Amino acid sequence: MVKEGERITAIIANNERINCRHVIMSPRFVPEDVEIQMNEKIERVVFATDKSIKVVEKEQLTLVNLASLRPEAAVSRLVEVGFEAFLVHATESSSDDEKSVESIAERIFEENEVVPYWKMSFTANSMKFDTKGLGANVVVAPPVDSNIHYSNVIEE
Repeated sequence: MVKEGERITAIIANNERINCRHVIMSPRFVPEDVEIQMNEKIERVVFATDKSIKVVEKEQLTLVNLASLRPEAAVSRLVEVGFEAFLVHATESSSDDEKSVESIAERIFEENEVVPYWKMSFTANSMKFDTKGLGANVVVAPPVDSNIHYSNVIEE
């Protein structure tokens, strides 16, 4: 990054100079010497099932707040949507510990005699940086968070 005064005026990448008025940066390109203000673990798991965790007679959307099963988590919820085939999305925001949102979702499946036939899961580190030293015209894109939608990213 080429800095003149309090602003980044250019980025040099692959021996090419790109002049810029504003810089919108992915968190993964923030220099290592920039202080991390917040580091949070976001765990997500998605299951496909052929049976609902809640028996109803028509199409449905089920939202389960997992706070009673996981009081130590900042955000922990399970969303199920479908008819004949169901997609179950569970997410949590927490610090490291042994009781994951995946294990809680599997417990709910077991209690309701539901057997998922497909699963995908991932854990992401969500970091916010102190960008004061980067430049007045630099914005770091907001990190992934525990929301299912991206309205907070658009707001920022």
